[in-house]
Amino acid sequence: MSTSSSSAKRRIFAIVCLVALVIFVTWFAWAAQHNRDSLNLAEAQINDGNWHEAEVTLFALHGGIVAAGEGRAAELLSRIEQHRMAIAASPESSSPLVEAPPVETPPVQALSDSEPEVNPAEEILSPAASEALASAAAEVQAQIAAQVERERLNAVNEHLLAYGWEMVWPGPHPWVEALEAPTAEQIGEGKALLARHQLITELRAQWPGPDFPTELQLELQDPLRQEDELLTSFNQRLLQEGWVAVLTDPAPWVTALRTPSPQQQADGGALLARHALSEALKPLWTIPALPAQLIPEIRNPQRTEFEIRAEFLRLFQEEMSQSSARLETGAWKQAVDAKSAQEAMQAAGALVVLLKKPGLPAAEVAGLLKRVQGIEAEARTVFQTRAARDARLAEEGLNPFQAQGWTIVDQTAGYGGFANKLLDPNTGITFILVAPGQFQMGSPAAEAEREADEKPHLVKMSKGFYLGETEVTQAQWKKMVPGNPSPSSFIGAGLPVESVSWNDCQEFLQAAGNGYRLPTEQEWEYACRAATLTPFSYGPTIDATMGNFNGREVYGGGVVGSQANKTTLVGSLQANPWGFQDMHGNLWEWCSDWYGPYSEPAPEAGSERVLRGGAWNSHPKFCRAANRYMAEPDTRNYIIGFRVAHDLP
Repeated sequence: MSTSSSSAKRRIFAIVCLVALVIFVTWFAWAAQHNRDSLNLAEAQINDGNWHEAEVTLFALHGGIVAAGEGRAAELLSRIEQHRMAIAASPESSSPLVEAPPVETPPVQALSDSEPEVNPAEEILSPAASEALASAAAEVQAQIAAQVERERLNAVNEHLLAYGWEMVWPGPHPWVEALEAPTAEQIGEGKALLARHQLITELRAQWPGPDFPTELQLELQDPLRQEDELLTSFNQRLLQEGWVAVLTDPAPWVTALRTPSPQQQADGGALLARHALSEALKPLWTIPALPAQLIPEIRNPQRTEFEIRAEFLRLFQEEMSQSSARLETGAWKQAVDAKSAQEAMQAAGALVVLLKKPGLPAAEVAGLLKRVQGIEAEARTVFQTRAARDARLAEEGLNPFQAQGWTIVDQTAGYGGFANKLLDPNTGITFILVAPGQFQMGSPAAEAEREADEKPHLVKMSKGFYLGETEVTQAQWKKMVPGNPSPSSFIGAGLPVESVSWNDCQEFLQAAGNGYRLPTEQEWEYACRAATLTPFSYGPTIDATMGNFNGREVYGGGVVGSQANKTTLVGSLQANPWGFQDMHGNLWEWCSDWYGPYSEPAPEAGSERVLRGGAWNSHPKFCRAANRYMAEPDTRNYIIGFRVAHDLP
């Protein structure tokens, strides 16, 4: 009984030992594989610069299986320590490696040579059983290793494919080719990735504009979007860009459509038809460009052709009505010169031509055409009457300046029968007649970059006068003041004289003779504005064809241009509506008035004289008709010159 009981206990003990051995072998295999993976991960983290994460990974190794202080682990720990020492030694380092808290590694139990390990199962198992047990343990270990390897490869492949979708724009080939033992699903995903790259390449090459839309690029990189969805989005963006480009050429945006739907084909056809409509309307407008108010209507795909034509006609009639109203109430009716009536007649004739353009509905503009033709006939009658009067005055020699030897440059008689333009051969200065009138002096509150001393007010000019067509030149200065050589910094007979003080100007005026003087500030702005209300006599802005100023600066809707960095020849740029040159820029011009707040009459005393017009180095805001400046009368500067006025008898 005791022998049988002892035998049973030994068998139970052997079974327990066998099970424990299998568990131990299985755990050992898993721990060894875990350590190998951890060492690989730590090395990858070090190569990526993630030093702290690598150190934490190494301290998590299973002690007793792979020692953390030996072999490969020791080498990696040494690299981390060297990096920490380098960071600590660098005075410029602002991001030292953060020390990880020490991790106690379980001590490795050393095996003594004198005390060999004894497997209890070996004492009770037969050789055959021991061999079977070892074989089973090896098979379990191999299965675990294979499973771990499959999981590792799957994780690596998924990571590569995810990053490949991010890199699909420049090229995903390296990411697909880097797959190792991929599954069938991963092979399919890789093929989809390459197909998406090919689609992006084709769409990018087909896009008509220089810049491929960023939003569309992000859509193309989304693996969840299907190809038909992407092509629909591509076509919609093409059509949107085409509507923006409808005034230029939308054809490239239509031809680039990929497998368009029937609706997209219809939208493309409507886009081309809208472009043809805009081309047909352009020659009907007053200038070879469509009005700005019509452009948004043409670019709006929701507006019909009938609505656009109706809006065009409304704008055209409004423009023609305003132009005819300006002619009906124009200054030519109150003036006495023939030239203003001739200009009104010519302007009315131009409106008649516009109203008779083919393509305009005749019935719609018939009333407006009749109105403008009446203005044209009235202006022609006035012109003929005044021209006959001027011819009579010329025959009778009634112009008092002719008696002084002056030359009539423009035979047309103006205010009081005086010639519109005269040349004084004594000084070489050409004068333009300025008739009496009234104007708004100063700048309105809404004018950009205005100054506080430009208070707007109505000024009545009760007397006419002559004003120099250009600034006084160096040749004219030299002729009249030979004892005072030209002080100019930029030398040239046709260049304006500069660096002359207000006092110097008085010497020139005395030498020129009776009637010569500097213009008053009111006369200067009256002639500069030339019956306009805009910041410049040319309109709301200015460019290098209209004045010599600092073209690198802009005013209003102007564009950046060039700068001469010196004075330019007088009369070389565009004249203002009354024929005066260089009123905006080239040189600041002396006026006769003392500087002060606007008043009637002008201040009779002061410390500084008025300067007007801006100079070659001025920001365009200083060249505005209303802008005022000042300097002491003895000031000489290479940005200051003058022009002269002459009284009527």
